[in-house]
Amino acid sequence: MCDLVQILNLGYYSLQNNPFEITHNYVQNCFVPIFNSYRNAAVKNCSDQQSLEQLYKKMNELNRILIQCQNSIDVPEINLQIDPVVKQVCDRAKMERRQAKLDDLGDKLHRPDFIV
Repeated sequence: MCDLVQILNLGYYSLQNNPFEITHNYVQNCFVPIFNSYRNAAVKNCSDQQSLEQLYKKMNELNRILIQCQNSIDVPEINLQIDPVVKQVCDRAKMERRQAKLDDLGDKLHRPDFIV
């Protein structure tokens, strides 16, 4: 039997390395190889095989989520200003317990200064 030593440089938390990147490195470069070597060994127990397959699915899912977190982009919050006439029409329709329609705006729809 041969003992092996595995040395990994997985990084550290800093401005350049976020926690998602570090965790992804641990999963990809530490946990996956450990379980790959276990899988390659003669695993005779059927329940171990099933558990191992489920574990691989979960590790792959975790990897995908961590990659998505690294690639996520913060979308700024958008504040839309609702035209007072449109708000009034919608409020009136709501009080009448119905959906507002374009026809509720009347002739304002055809005025070029209203639709900008």
